[in-house]
Amino acid sequence: MSNITQINNQRLFLGFSINKTQSSIFCDIQQKLSGYINTEATQVNQTNFHITLGFLGQVGQSFIPLLIDRITKMQKYQFELCLSELQFWQKPSIICISGLAHANLSIMAQAVQDIAQQLALHQSQYPYQPHVTLFRKATNLTLATNINSLNNRLPINICPIDLHLYSSVNTAYGVHYQIIHSWTL
Repeated sequence: MSNITQINNQRLFLGFSINKTQSSIFCDIQQKLSGYINTEATQVNQTNFHITLGFLGQVGQSFIPLLIDRITKMQKYQFELCLSELQFWQKPSIICISGLAHANLSIMAQAVQDIAQQLALHQSQYPYQPHVTLFRKATNLTLATNINSLNNRLPINICPIDLHLYSSVNTAYGVHYQIIHSWTL
């Protein structure tokens, strides 16, 4: 891929933001877990906490208006999500807190996959599982009985009010997720 093509492409995904109160709970959980994971793991910055609805991959600048139009036409539902399970996902090397997708959330996730297929964008090979990533580049999680220290923090109930189209931007200070368009649920 040429440098010009890379400059014109953006790494995009759809997701729901986390409010400040919930974000501070996720930060507290990160702190409690930091002694139980590999030292190479990196904490997700508090400003980047979100629940992904669908990863779209590298999207050319000329496709973004069409993508926004398709998402605007997509049915959007309000939902409540209960995040209750701490998990280590070996394949993407993340530690996250996950939950089960409510029917309305599953419908929206499938609609995003359909849009991605229609526009020849990235499509997930895994079933949709909503989660908030706490650590990246994780190679292990050893909690044993110390998970009890998290019981007063879980579950976390989230009721998003907006869907966002995010661009993942690499900066000198790390990755930053920038909202480029929003829709009210």
